[in-house]
Amino acid sequence: MFDIVGPLMMNQYLIGCARTGQAVLIDAGDAKAASGAAKSFGFDIQHILLTHAHSENIAALADLREIHRNIAPIHLHPADLPNYEAAGTQSKVDGMLGSVRQPPPVDMELCDGQMIAVGQFELMVIHTPGHTPGHVCFYCEEHGFLIGGDLLFSGSVGRTDLPGGNATHMQQSLRKIMRLPDHTRVFAGHMNPTTIVVERRKNPHVSYALGDASCT
Repeated sequence: MFDIVGPLMMNQYLIGCARTGQAVLIDAGDAKAASGAAKSFGFDIQHILLTHAHSENIAALADLREIHRNIAPIHLHPADLPNYEAAGTQSKVDGMLGSVRQPPPVDMELCDGQMIAVGQFELMVIHTPGHTPGHVCFYCEEHGFLIGGDLLFSGSVGRTDLPGGNATHMQQSLRKIMRLPDHTRVFAGHMNPTTIVVERRKNPHVSYALGDASCT
């Protein structure tokens, strides 16, 4: 399930295993929404996974630490640590209203190809730089979905004009994601869900990236 949270209307995802009650929170923009959703579904949040460290994705981490003394470990790709450690100042660059409290230290580093267990299913980490250097997606092959962060949106893609953004890396990451099965559902960090096949056929940014594949 997801909640739309914060002034930038970010999609915050809580994904759980119904059989075991174990869950992960992907991106943390609203602590009360995350805690309330976990309680209503009877889920125990085992991990907090960050697609990247822009301010809207980490805004709730300090509050979560206060609400839950034993907060689940925070996972982030190391290439996004500079953004994470400068949370208070980079929130102004991101366009957040107000400022973001400095989050707790990152507990675990994410890496490409890493598998994270969520009860009886797994999420695979896919490193997809472009929007930020350490941006990652989370792919569940068993259930056919991708948590895409700010890589791929319905009809669009993430910005590359913020500090650390790179248009060439974005195109490479889009080509990487387009190798997933057509039916894969894409749950982005903003806006509505889509699928790989729809974006391959109709997204002009994806078409451009795939057309440039021979140049890399």
